[in-house]
Amino acid sequence: MNRRFRFPIYFKISSAIFLVILVVVSGMSYVTLKRTAHEYKQQVKESGNLIAGMIADYSIEPVIMDNYSSLKPVLADIVDSNEDIVLIEVLDEEGVPRVDAVWQDNDRTKESPDNLTGKVVEVMSPIIAYSRTWGHVRVVCSLNGFYRAIASARMSVIGIAIASCGLGLLMASLLSRAILTPIRNLVDHARLLSKGDLDTPINVQSSDEIGFLAITLEGMRVGLRRFLSSVARRAMSFEGDLHLFGLPAVLSLARTGRRTGGLVLEKLGEVGVVYFQDGEVVDAAFQDMSGQNALYEFFRWREGMFKFSPGLVPTRITVNTDWPALILEGARQVNDMVVFKHVIHSPDSIPLSPRWNDRIGDLLDPNDTLEYLLDNEEKEALSYVDGTRSIHEISRLMGKDIFRIYAYIYRLVAVGLVQIDEYESSQGHGNDSGPDEDRLPRKAVDSGKIIQFPMHRVGDVGR
Repeated sequence: MNRRFRFPIYFKISSAIFLVILVVVSGMSYVTLKRTAHEYKQQVKESGNLIAGMIADYSIEPVIMDNYSSLKPVLADIVDSNEDIVLIEVLDEEGVPRVDAVWQDNDRTKESPDNLTGKVVEVMSPIIAYSRTWGHVRVVCSLNGFYRAIASARMSVIGIAIASCGLGLLMASLLSRAILTPIRNLVDHARLLSKGDLDTPINVQSSDEIGFLAITLEGMRVGLRRFLSSVARRAMSFEGDLHLFGLPAVLSLARTGRRTGGLVLEKLGEVGVVYFQDGEVVDAAFQDMSGQNALYEFFRWREGMFKFSPGLVPTRITVNTDWPALILEGARQVNDMVVFKHVIHSPDSIPLSPRWNDRIGDLLDPNDTLEYLLDNEEKEALSYVDGTRSIHEISRLMGKDIFRIYAYIYRLVAVGLVQIDEYESSQGHGNDSGPDEDRLPRKAVDSGKIIQFPMHRVGDVGR
């Protein structure tokens, strides 16, 4: 099922790039324009000072002679030739304007020069002669041209910002989609894997980390396919490791399949056989033991391999006990935590409510089981099984050592009254072992290897 997100990743990437471009362009433009404005004003001021100084030098004689009118044409020419100057005044020593020249075309400013505060640069230069100040020259330069240039520059900056943001959004969209496409392919393949499809190859073309992830996922798919093929092959041949399955589960499988033949068990070179007739245990043999004694000995094994052989047909009947009682009594013979953990991997494991038909079928009524087969402690342990309590919690509620609870639950699992939550068991497996627990070193089991028992050594075991 395709899931739609409110804010897809490509939208987030595009928004981030848009904001970055907007902030960078705006910030750089602001700093550049501010610096340019300062430099322009400084340049206009220096030019005004230079012009005012030149006029002051030229005005010395007319001012001394009180012939201000002769300066009028000169001032007008200077105003006409310089586009930034809007006003030139010559003031006497009292500060009274005596002659001026004003730009008349009204292109530079629509306001009076006296009302242009902040829009002009004003400079003053003294008229000095014979160690006396005869007056001043006032030059007013307009900044309207500068502000028009700034406005034009701002529009250009806005255009550049819009174009940059558009290009950035396009690149972000293309980049994010290039990233998302292989990710979506991986998600689709993961969905197929979750549905059990291990035959579709994972082919995601990418030369970055996503490609490496795809290669890793493909390796996992191939590994799972091989493992499941091996499990299926082993299930068809009914063989495996007692450490992985546990003897009660193996016996129950043979019974559920109503098999006839011999279940060959091998441990450290020693071989034994449990004989089945239509799914019922009718005989067992190990060394010099036979019948129930041999069967109970197999329950105590910490490790071993098994393989069912239909060719080993039972020739005698040494076991006449009903299945539930036989299995329960065999489970009661076990007093080894290592064997318990073949079935119950962790004290955090959660026993599930009884499923009567899984192993018992119609041969055992639940009330009869509680009444005739279970002892009081086993009944009490069963009463605490509700599908939510762990082994730890049952131990606390019963006030008994957890080893005893392992034993009770192991027996209930063996006869099918209780099942263990395999997920919870796998989560806690191997994390609860005490420092004094006796362990046996084990070699890794090759799940792909078909067990080859020395059948010539089985021979007529128990016959």
